[in-house]
Amino acid sequence: RDFAFLAAFLAVGCIEDGSSIPILFFRKYLGISKVTAYDIYFYSHWVLFFTEYALLLLVIYSVFRQAMRPLEGLHRAGKIVFRWVGGVSVALSVALALGPHATGSYYWATLSSQMQQGINVLILCLLLFVCFSTRYLGLTYRSHIFGVSLGIGIFATVSLIESARTAGGT
Repeated sequence: RDFAFLAAFLAVGCIEDGSSIPILFFRKYLGISKVTAYDIYFYSHWVLFFTEYALLLLVIYSVFRQAMRPLEGLHRAGKIVFRWVGGVSVALSVALALGPHATGSYYWATLSSQMQQGINVLILCLLLFVCFSTRYLGLTYRSHIFGVSLGIGIFATVSLIESARTAGGT
């Protein structure tokens, strides 16, 4: 109940995996052509991708809210600081996403990889802020907040490395 956005994030991930596997691997049995299967996969992937990352940002904010809950006075000040950190992180991720692009047939692949890198940088910046602020609030490594933050941090780091590797063409 405390992490409803986390449950929604995991559900969207399961929906993406549950729909892409039959489309990609069992399209012949479903009677779907390659072009149609690719179109379904491409558009559904990007819609679900942005939905997942929007939910991930909401998870980070809910983790921050949970960490600040015991200190009501600091909660309002923390929200202001969180918004500033979010604004700086958004500016950094937009600058990364709008960096130099390839042209020709690799344009969309490069653009999508840079957008993914920018979003992952945004998530990692916000997580660093949340981790630094929760440490001073006396939360231990056994708390649910630390566990969720660690899991999201690992996910965002792996996604950042994956998108950087994809953009490099290796």
